[in-house]
Amino acid sequence: MIPKRWVEAYLRFLLRYRLAVAAPVALATVGFVLSVGSLRVHTDFFDFHPPAHPYIKMYHSYRP
Repeated sequence: MIPKRWVEAYLRFLLRYRLAVAAPVALATVGFVLSVGSLRVHTDFFDFHPPAHPYIKMYHSYRP
């Protein structure tokens, strides 16, 4: 567990320098928003199973 005085010091820092903390967070958020357009989500069934497993090998033999 994190000591209470560390948490209080961290919160004091965030409140004291809120603009200096908010600016990089805002810039990172804008960067993520701009790059989400090029994000590609692709899932493949075979990425989730070991290729050397006998059942997967059998599936590949019967797949065609």
